[in-house]
Amino acid sequence: MLVLVAAQPAEVSRARRAYTLEVERRAAEAERGREEEALRRAQEERLRVARELHDVTSHTVSVIALHAAVAAEAVARAGGPPEARDALQVIRDSSRQALAEMKGVLGVLRPRHPLPGSAQLPALARTAGLPVTLETTGEPRPLPPAVDLAVYRVVQEALTNTIRHAGATRATVTLAYEEAGVRVRVDDDGTGPSGTPGLDAGGHGLRGMAERVEAAGGRLTTGAGPAGGFRVAAWMPA
Repeated sequence: MLVLVAAQPAEVSRARRAYTLEVERRAAEAERGREEEALRRAQEERLRVARELHDVTSHTVSVIALHAAVAAEAVARAGGPPEARDALQVIRDSSRQALAEMKGVLGVLRPRHPLPGSAQLPALARTAGLPVTLETTGEPRPLPPAVDLAVYRVVQEALTNTIRHAGATRATVTLAYEEAGVRVRVDDDGTGPSGTPGLDAGGHGLRGMAERVEAAGGRLTTGAGPAGGFRVAAWMPA
């Protein structure tokens, strides 16, 4: 009886510490999600401006430079006044300088360190900490930034859960490009939901994964895999 009474405060203390750590982890995850969303939106706007400069403004300035050169040659052939030739030369040179400066601006606007996405899945699989098989089906294509980031984060969190909680020895990541969207699935050979406390209750980051996928217009499912172990699957429109 004395041992039981003495053990109870220790159990309560451990439970409180675990709860506090989980709350802190979720808060950090939520903050990271907000920061990534803000960065993603900023990068999308920078890319939009860069495309506008490249597709519209650069074309317009190029046309000005071209016609200034043609006009300068025509004036020279016709024996026009030197002032006209000089003015057209200034227009041509200024246009070329503007194009060169615009290339520098475009280089600044385009992100040097973009957010991770499906292209980084092979590197993620190699550094996961356990053998991971990466399979791709369908015709790969560029994904919307929010979906691409969600694909990466789902795989990252699922593999982290596999290593920490499932007791698995290997995992398989499947990325399927479908007509209306993209499907990502992570299967492991671990203990499955029944042997991993809290998984089927939405713990260990699954709630954060679900929120991220839903924000991209998709849905997340979790549970026992068809051959045992645990499965995390997400579908998102793309």
